[in-house]
Amino acid sequence: MNGSGQQRSSMLALDALPADFFDDPFPYYRNLQRRQPVHRAADGSLLLSRYADVAQVYRDPGTFISDKRDLFRPKYGETPLFEHHTTSLVFNDPPYHSRVRRLIAGALKPAAVKAMAPTLARFVDGLLSWPLPQEFTCAWACRSPALRRGSRSANC
Repeated sequence: MNGSGQQRSSMLALDALPADFFDDPFPYYRNLQRRQPVHRAADGSLLLSRYADVAQVYRDPGTFISDKRDLFRPKYGETPLFEHHTTSLVFNDPPYHSRVRRLIAGALKPAAVKAMAPTLARFVDGLLSWPLPQEFTCAWACRSPALRRGSRSANC
């Protein structure tokens, strides 16, 4: 973490993360946990960095509601993006969330995810081979640590 990183992580702006955050975010996370374990972002949302806080929120859907329809409707209107942001599993509370999570749990086990890796790598390599300007492709690919390490197309 660079010199400004320590100061910056105490005022973490998710829309303006420093370049070294993507190479190693953990010093930023540790600093956030130490200095602002409950961080209020510029948009008013809260970023929790301690397990105990996150666990408490997940156990109390009566207080902490995931439904974002009222918040997102003015921003996105009745669009596919609105539908995505209001029907995705992370934006749903029990009992719906619990039921769907049980149904997909097997597909998210480490062995299942590992088995998907070759297919996902081919898919991403295919996306990166689209005829886009190299600057765009590299800018996109280099934001992903996994692509920087493993994809032969991410040449950054």
